[in-house]
Amino acid sequence: MSSGQLTQGLPVSGSSHSGGFLRALSLVRLGVVGSGFLSLALVGELGPVGAAVALVAALGSGWEDRHRGSPDLWLRVQLAFLAWLAFAYGVRGVHSLSLLAQLLLFVQVHRLWSRKNSRDDLYLCFIAFAQVLLASLLTIHVAFLFVFMAFAITTTWCLTLNRLVLVVEEDWRQHHGMTELPSGRFRILDPLARWPLFVSVAALGFVVLAGTVALFFALPRMQASMFSEGFLPAIHVSGFAERVRLGELGAIKLSDAPVFRAEVKDSQGQPVDAGDVYWHGLALDRFDGRAWELSEPSRTVLHSQSAVGFRGPPPGRDWTLRQDIRLEPLDSRVLFHLATPVGIYGSFRALETIDGDGYYLPGSLSEKRPSYTVYSTPPDRDPARLRAQDPRRGPPELLARQTQLPRDVSPRLLEIAEQWTEGASSPLDGILMIQQRLRTDYVYSLDQLASASADPLLSFLDEVKEGHCEYYASSMTVLLRTLGIPSRLVNGFYGGTWNPVGRYWLVRQLDAHSWVEVHFPDVGWVVFDPTPQSSLGLQDRIDLRLVSRLRAWADYGTVLWRDVLLDYGMSSQVDLLQRAVSRLLGGDSSSSWRGWRPVRADDSKLPPTESPNRSLPWSWLAAFLLLAPALFLGIAFWRRRSHRALAPEVGEALELLAGLRNDWARLASDRGGASDGTRTLKEQSSFRSWAVWAEQEEPQRFADAGALVDGYYAARFGSETLDPAVLVGLRAMRSSARRGFSIRW
Repeated sequence: MSSGQLTQGLPVSGSSHSGGFLRALSLVRLGVVGSGFLSLALVGELGPVGAAVALVAALGSGWEDRHRGSPDLWLRVQLAFLAWLAFAYGVRGVHSLSLLAQLLLFVQVHRLWSRKNSRDDLYLCFIAFAQVLLASLLTIHVAFLFVFMAFAITTTWCLTLNRLVLVVEEDWRQHHGMTELPSGRFRILDPLARWPLFVSVAALGFVVLAGTVALFFALPRMQASMFSEGFLPAIHVSGFAERVRLGELGAIKLSDAPVFRAEVKDSQGQPVDAGDVYWHGLALDRFDGRAWELSEPSRTVLHSQSAVGFRGPPPGRDWTLRQDIRLEPLDSRVLFHLATPVGIYGSFRALETIDGDGYYLPGSLSEKRPSYTVYSTPPDRDPARLRAQDPRRGPPELLARQTQLPRDVSPRLLEIAEQWTEGASSPLDGILMIQQRLRTDYVYSLDQLASASADPLLSFLDEVKEGHCEYYASSMTVLLRTLGIPSRLVNGFYGGTWNPVGRYWLVRQLDAHSWVEVHFPDVGWVVFDPTPQSSLGLQDRIDLRLVSRLRAWADYGTVLWRDVLLDYGMSSQVDLLQRAVSRLLGGDSSSSWRGWRPVRADDSKLPPTESPNRSLPWSWLAAFLLLAPALFLGIAFWRRRSHRALAPEVGEALELLAGLRNDWARLASDRGGASDGTRTLKEQSSFRSWAVWAEQEEPQRFADAGALVDGYYAARFGSETLDPAVLVGLRAMRSSARRGFSIRW
């Protein structure tokens, strides 16, 4: 390497003259910038072109013969890039945080390619830190935890090794002036490039991470994902709008994105097998031949029960199933549940319903992943009881809504319904015959063949004979309605995947399903499912034991990542402290919940169950306890910093005065006994009081004690510099105190 390639810093790593230490530093530097680029890739801000440019710049930073570009060239490139940013923001409407990510990418690439010395490595670390910090605001992915850990460890290594390089450079300049540093000078650091150094630095990085985690839980904070509203779009779930076209629900069954997680227990608190249950979402009652919709979309606000720590069960209501559900961020406000709820409890502000067809969370949510508890009782499905009832004798208002058919409905549908139910001895038998015919004579498929018919249901029944659940449920509902049987189509989810690690049911988009509900006068809505068994669904549930276990751990890790880190904020801290204090005082440890129950005719006779709102005092107490650790850490840090700020000469004076105070106290005890004056003097800890005592007892030797203490105070607590004569005088007084006093007592 020519001397002209070095100015005042580190030679380009990768040089033939570079030793093991510089090669190690080069690898660590690549680790730092790589973690920064990975963090941008994790949030989707590093496309293929950006990744290629970043890779070339990172690898090219170790090539000594590269052309680094002239200042004029880089100025033109920077101006062009700024113009592109302005165009992207003003014309294309790119988000400002996305533009910031692109700016950090450009600056890092520029710094890598034009890198000349070791001081540039510090800029690389700072830019990579900005990239990681930006990614922390834009992602909720658990992989970010590992990227951050890699960044913390490699940055600790890089800064430590870079500091050693800077020490060598500074030593050379002190002895040789601002001359160019020979590349061989850095070989004195090669013996340090051994595993003990890297292990110790890695241990330091883990200590920093542990301290960061401790501060994370102790200090007051805001939720990590609060700035990610525009970058983290909600999961799209079809079939839960007020109008749903045929085919929309089948599209989302190709995705395995999670929708919600649920714990299902019976009235005794025992887990319930929810592998074959129907999670009710939204029931639709009006069909126009191509789409289902709600005939009465007006929503009703449900009766509210407000009580601190109350999560049910609902008073005076019978129930058999309890569901604790945690939703993912969805673009739908529909709540999912089993059977007909008798009580819903959650931290949401309000709850609305559409005549029992569905339950909604109105407006914007206070939390991105709302959780709630549902109590419900599945209807009695005893065949003998159902066979004794005739659904066609229900209430007139219900029959008018739930037997609606399109005006141009084909007579062929009534003909099919009568053929399939021929010989039925009861309405229940006819319902079961239609269900069985669809299950056995038709094929389940997500890739339904196209048809030129204007009537998609008739085409499905007579020609195509294959499709997904929406076509089966729609066909059965329409066939039943042609017979005057009140029925409706329900969109929701079927079953789920059991997670043995977290002990909950994971319901994903591929579990989306449509089925039929028929109303029996004395029982209510009863589920019927005409869809044939899905081979895709069966295959999804048949996993190798190891693979299934790994998936369970991965999903449970995602839950912990979101609950413990992303959703952990001031409200969580206050809530946890409130629960802890309540447990210590023997109170209810639950958080504040609000319950809603379905509206009944006699609701006016049941006043809302209200409890005194005791949450405000506990919240203030919890907030105080939360701030106490932060205050303590701040005081401790200030005291440590104040002690570290002492100049060396002031610190020596402090040690001399502390020794003098002890010597004077010992001599006072030996010569003065237990007199009141001596006892009073011992209770005083100020240097000034002891100096006055020493001047009075032996003015010849300690005549300047008070003046020396004043000089120390002026330098210790004022802005003056400590006079060297003060140290000389204090050393002399310390020697005199050790020899004892010459006076007689």
